[in-house]
Amino acid sequence: ARSILEITGKLKGLSGADLRREIARVLDLSGLVSHADRRTGSYSKGMLQRLAVAQAIMGDPELLILDEPMLGVDPAARVQMREIFLELRRGGKTILFSSHELYELERVADMVGMIYQGRVMIEGWVKELLKQDALGMRVLAEVLRPQYITPSLIQSIEGVRHFELEGSRLRVEFTEGLDGREKLSEVLVNCGAGLIGLSVVNPTLEDLFMDMVRGAAKS
Repeated sequence: ARSILEITGKLKGLSGADLRREIARVLDLSGLVSHADRRTGSYSKGMLQRLAVAQAIMGDPELLILDEPMLGVDPAARVQMREIFLELRRGGKTILFSSHELYELERVADMVGMIYQGRVMIEGWVKELLKQDALGMRVLAEVLRPQYITPSLIQSIEGVRHFELEGSRLRVEFTEGLDGREKLSEVLVNCGAGLIGLSVVNPTLEDLFMDMVRGAAKS
């Protein structure tokens, strides 16, 4: 890794003590200090991704453009990559990257744009896009007897836009501005499903994306 970074630094116009300091900086930021003198052929996928990021940040650029930086990496490597991006963001750097890892994007990105079938369908500040009042209420109910829950039963509740039943957990999405918790509780109790608990869950970027896909399918 060190020799690769030396070549990268020279291509970016660094030399001598400046080059050595920059190599030390990016190795530390990418968490590769203890692996700097190993052959990259022995690196894991996550380590190779971190090395690629280390190359990209050589010379301390203000803007980074990355393509799927978390693709194919294990959970531990994702945490490490996330920390790198957060540290760069704290340093005032701008990072533009493509990703299908919506959960990770939600944790590191300030703004997102979502593309579907070749068109930008959604873009904006993450915090604004994920407001409950903009996406509609999401409710998670846990029941004792899920076999009593039928699609027609849930669809009969006013304002239900989408629902999913997985085991004993029922997730229901309501249309914007509607609080259907009381009616949902009543229906679940009356049908014999047995309500254990009910809570409002925060929407995610995945929710936003699926709303977009379902909306596109209907249009």
